[in-house]
Amino acid sequence: MMQFVKSQAPEFFGSSTSLGVEYFQNLKSLPALANVGFAVLTPMELHLLLLLGVWTVLIALRKRVLLSKVLIAPAALLFFFWLALAFVNGMRRGGDFLPALWELRALFYLGAMYFFVPQIIQTKRQLRAIMAITIAAAAFKAFQGIARFISVGFTMDGYSVFTNHEDPLFFISLFIFFLGLTLFHAKTPQRTAIKWLLLPFLLGFIVAQRRAAFGALVISVAVFLVMLPREQQIRFVKAFIPAVLVFCVYLAAFWNSDSSSGLAAPAVFIRSSFYTSEKEAAESYSSNMYREMENYDLAITFRKAPIVGIGFGNKYDQPLGLPDIAFPLRDYIPHNEIFWLIIKMGVTGFLCFCLFMTSYVFRAATVFARLEDPYLKALCIVSITY
Repeated sequence: MMQFVKSQAPEFFGSSTSLGVEYFQNLKSLPALANVGFAVLTPMELHLLLLLGVWTVLIALRKRVLLSKVLIAPAALLFFFWLALAFVNGMRRGGDFLPALWELRALFYLGAMYFFVPQIIQTKRQLRAIMAITIAAAAFKAFQGIARFISVGFTMDGYSVFTNHEDPLFFISLFIFFLGLTLFHAKTPQRTAIKWLLLPFLLGFIVAQRRAAFGALVISVAVFLVMLPREQQIRFVKAFIPAVLVFCVYLAAFWNSDSSSGLAAPAVFIRSSFYTSEKEAAESYSSNMYREMENYDLAITFRKAPIVGIGFGNKYDQPLGLPDIAFPLRDYIPHNEIFWLIIKMGVTGFLCFCLFMTSYVFRAATVFARLEDPYLKALCIVSITY
């Protein structure tokens, strides 16, 4: 459920608090299903198959099922078609099937959800329901991280994270959603719910200990501001200036703190994005060096097939040998997943990816400009910033 660097975690994190299998992990990891063929599926894939099955049954029973048009489908189809070609290219080059499958899994989820979600989420009521579930799930994750922080004595020393790496992005998205609901004057209980959860979301965001998340927050707020009409931009800036001033005072007070725990943690994370002390440099040297070596290896690998890539299922070259880390796909998926896409799909495939993403953002921005409903406007701007 989470990635700890200590070998022994407190009893609070014991296996008794989970079912023993992650949402994205093969069901074969459960002893009872270790020798079952279909257990190569993950709970996520099983979930998608069940949704598809129910949807198909409804169509077969001639229930009222509306087929929705998928926006920018050509750009999406081009990207996912190139993914398939990159898989075939990888197999043709002698790649390993199972690692290729694992590399493609998340991108397969993206494609499946992009085309399937518009068929099952079609009304404002359904959008409200899915956002209510999102708020509840994010609140659970925030309180989970806070409880872990408290259980180890209000300190982060020795632990790399207290939540999953992606959790801060959900907190940021709900923060943007709250700003949208507020500025667009949307009358909904969800606005009140998020207002009462802002402090837990903030604390969960902090104990996640992701420096990149602070950068994501700044970019998200900037995008949000750019998307607003002129009048609302002025209102937002006026309301935001006091918060910025308070935050600057906080940074000044804790900028030189030697502790990365408690109240000083956000200031220490932000400071380390600009420069590091000798102690911090010593602690992060190995991690940074690993990434530099990895990037060099990727640059060398890129020369082998710059146009179409080496394909999925093939290891990237390691002229600089990398230390062992606890990640079974270390030789297939690097830390820098932008470089990973370029290496595996080539420049052509990466351009297909960029075309898909930028086309989506552009179309969403044009929809946002035409929307009148305050709730839908807030939801649309979340989609753009995310």
